[in-house]
Amino acid sequence: MLICLSIAFPLGIMTAIYLEEIAPKNWLTELIEININNLAAVPSVVFGIMGLLFLL
Repeated sequence: MLICLSIAFPLGIMTAIYLEEIAPKNWLTELIEININNLAAVPSVVFGIMGLLFLL
């Protein structure tokens, strides 16, 4: 768990900084931001159920 956190947390922070401060506003960055918002809107229970179904 700690290994996943040590990889995912800096990657998420660096991605957020890149998208907000450095990346030019074009169709790709808009698509990435829409996908991030859609993923954030889904409850984690749904991802857990989908993962369970995938593993079974």
